[in-house]
Amino acid sequence: MIQEHHVIGNGESRKDLNVNELDGTTYGCNAIYRDWYTDYLFNKDKPIQHEILDSECWKDRKVIVQTKWFGQGHYNEAYSTILLWKDILGTNEFTDCGSAVLTFATNRAKSYGGEVHMYGFDFDKADGPINNIYKDTPNYSNRLNQRKGVTSEFLEVLARNPEINYVYHGDELPTLLEVYTNVRYQS
Repeated sequence: MIQEHHVIGNGESRKDLNVNELDGTTYGCNAIYRDWYTDYLFNKDKPIQHEILDSECWKDRKVIVQTKWFGQGHYNEAYSTILLWKDILGTNEFTDCGSAVLTFATNRAKSYGGEVHMYGFDFDKADGPINNIYKDTPNYSNRLNQRKGVTSEFLEVLARNPEINYVYHGDELPTLLEVYTNVRYQS
C-alpha cells in the first residue's frame, strides 16, 4: 500500500473535505485546528500563533512554527514541544505556510515513500475571489482575494522533486500545474 501524505490548505475549495476520512499522514496550516485534527500543524503568522498556543492543540499534535513570537512564561510549556521551520526545513524563508508544509510533506514522502495529496490550494483563480476558508474570523482578514494565486515557492517544490508523485484535489487541474508531469488530478 502506498503511504499517503495529505497537505491541506485553507482555500475555500476544501470546504466539503472531511479530513477524518483521509488515510495517511495529515498536514495543515494555521486555523485548520479549529475544525480538524492534523498530524502536523504549521503556523506562520503571529495572531494565529497566539490562538494556537491558547487552544493548547500543541498537546495532541506536532506544531511547527516559523518564529516563536511570544516569550511569556505561560507559553514555556508549549514552546518546549513546538518545532521551528528552520530546524526541520533548514530555513525560515518561506513566504507562505503552504509552501513550508508542502516542502515538509515532500521530504517525508522522500524518506518514507508515498504520494503527496494537495487539497484547498486554489490555483489559477487570481481573477476571481480567492478566499481563505477562515476569512472574517478571529485573527483573519475579512478582505476578499487575500492571496492572488500561488507563490512561486510552491511551484518550485513540485519542480525540484520530479520523483515525487503529487495529486491535486479540486474542481479541475489548474493550468499552472499542467506542466508538471509528476502532478495528476483527482476529484
